[in-house]
Order: sequence, then C-alpha cells, then structure tokens
Amino acid sequence: MITAKGRAKLVDFGLACMITPGDDKDLLKITTPRSIDYAGLERATKVPRGDHRSDIFFVGCMFYHMMAGRSPMPETRDRIQRLNAARFREIPPLRTWVPTLPNNVVAMINKSLEFNPDRRYGNFIDFIADLKSVIKLTKDEAIHRPDVEEVEVTPTPQLEGDGKTLLIVESRTDVQNVLRNSLKKQGYRVLVTASVERAARQLEDPDYHVDCLLVCTAELGQVGLEIFNSVADQPLTSDLPAILLFENAQQHIAREAKLDDHRGMIQMPVKIKQLRTSLLQLMSAEVSG
Repeated sequence: MITAKGRAKLVDFGLACMITPGDDKDLLKITTPRSIDYAGLERATKVPRGDHRSDIFFVGCMFYHMMAGRSPMPETRDRIQRLNAARFREIPPLRTWVPTLPNNVVAMINKSLEFNPDRRYGNFIDFIADLKSVIKLTKDEAIHRPDVEEVEVTPTPQLEGDGKTLLIVESRTDVQNVLRNSLKKQGYRVLVTASVERAARQLEDPDYHVDCLLVCTAELGQVGLEIFNSVADQPLTSDLPAILLFENAQQHIAREAKLDDHRGMIQMPVKIKQLRTSLLQLMSAEVSG
C-alpha cells in the first residue's frame, strides 16, 4: 500500500482492506477484519474459509497485475459487485494485454487463477516449483538467444489525474460513489469523507498531501462553506486549489464563497466532464501562480 507521502507499506494480503476517511467507526465493529475479495471468492467457489487455494488465486492476481499493469478483476468499492461470482470467473485472458508473454508464464498464472479450486495449484510447493522453472527458462533463453530483438512496448497513456490526490467532502453516499468512481477512472487518487472536522484535521497536517479540495454543500450547507473559506485563510492551505459545489437554492452560500484564480465554484447538478475541466484549470492556475 502507498501512503499519502508516497511511502510503500507491506501488509498482509488477506487482512488488507481499503478504507476512506470516516470509515474508522465501521472498521472497529468488524471482529475479524479481512478482505471482502477473499470472502467473495470463498463464497463463489464454495470452499471453507482459510483454504490455501484461495491464497494461490490471489497470488495469481498479483502476478497478473505485475505482468499486465492492471488488475485481473474490475476494481470497485461496491460490496455487491465485489461479491459477484462473475468477477472471479470472467477474468480477461492475460494475452489480451500482453500478447508477447511466454507460454510458460501465461500457463502458470492461468493455473493460479482457475475459478474451480480443484484445477488450481494444490499447494504452494508445486506453484513455487513452476515459478522457479519459469525463471530458469527465462534466464537460459536470455543467455542462449542474445540476438533476440527487444519487443517495443507501447507506453500506457497517461491519465489527466495521474499523481493527483483529491479530497472530497460530501455526506451523500450516492454522490460520493459517483464522484469517486468517475474521477478514479481518470487516474485521480480520491479520498472521500462526510466529516468536515476530519477533513479540516487532514488539511492541517503538513504530511497529508492533497492536490485539490472539493466541498459539496447540498447537505452540509453553511458548515461546508466554512471549511471551503477557512482553507483560504490558513497559510498552510491558502494556495490549495478548491471547488465549491452548491445547489441552486444555496445562492447565499455562493455569494459568501471566497474565490480566487485557484478557487472556484460550480452549481449542482454538474457533469463530470465539466468538473474535470474545472479541476485541470484550477490546479494549472495554482502551479503557474
């Protein structure tokens, strides 16, 4: 996992789970925290909890991701979708993304990702044996075939939000999901909270990096306006790009908003394309300023 400061952290794959600011209380209610993906796979394949073949499946997922540069399964925060058996069964062929991979590499990963647990590796001893064989063969080919031309790899197009972190303050779950999913598709790292107080603490932390703040006042009302304006008044955050999203009936809030070249507002409902354009403009203004 990667922290807000860009530091890599190694965590147990079975216990790791993604949370957003504001989830702490819900997380404390879980007596045995574990990845919902594990639960979904175990339920879909009808194996008992803790079956080592489920571990092998997710090791295969990591190898797939390393080879293809993308997850084998659709990434979503929706609980129902993550428990859907089709998510584990309908994995795109690895060669869809990397057509030049050697047969033995593809075969090893495919066997790890078999939906039927009886067709996966029965244990990690066999898996490691195949992995060592793949590594040895790759090294041997590199030694005995020095004349092999390097395959030109088409670089993955950079998304507009790559390397950018957004903090969204919004209390409505449906709007949270729309904003999160839409902006993540554009490469943004999206943090969402319904708590104005929590957002304020994060923004006051010098080690907590955010590239742009979005505040929705539809339900937060005056409290949302206060955090939007307070950011402009604090030396640590005065240069932070920010967008205030307000409803038509909240014109009084719009009139009181502190705006600048890198601080704007948009009336709801807003189209995602319009929001993306505003994000780019405001963050560009902050950089040039």
